[in-house]
Amino acid sequence: MINEMLKAWAAGIFDGEGDIEIKTSGKDQKYLQVWVGVTNSDGRMIDTLHNNWGGYLHAKSAKYLAAHGKHDGIYKTSYILYFNDKTEIIKLLFDIKPYLVTKKEAAEIVYEAILALPDMQEGKARATGVSVILKPFYDRFVENQGIEHPPVTQPRRVY
Repeated sequence: MINEMLKAWAAGIFDGEGDIEIKTSGKDQKYLQVWVGVTNSDGRMIDTLHNNWGGYLHAKSAKYLAAHGKHDGIYKTSYILYFNDKTEIIKLLFDIKPYLVTKKEAAEIVYEAILALPDMQEGKARATGVSVILKPFYDRFVENQGIEHPPVTQPRRVY
């Protein structure tokens, strides 16, 4: 069982370093998907999140980041934890929502959206039917962020 202090800590990590969003994806940016993840150079922090809520771990080495110009001047390995399993996303958001501050409204919308999605095989999340289900939640998400509503066909990262 995950204690309340750990839930609050995880919420702080997601408020500061994480992504909780509905975004466009695909070659033509015509699909919508739920994206929940966090990136950090502290592998221990990412391991703690992974051990308690699951998700998928990925690391980008400092050498890779330097070679691709994706760094902030400091060459450190970047650890990425992302969630694309519906059950894991529901559990994570349920646990951290009460403690979120800056991403609380976004998490509420994403939580409702993920509950509305049917169960599906992993890797099928960009199916057109999913985009149709997510569209009203995407509209609310973009409106909640206080930005102009970008067309779904244009890439736009919303925080």
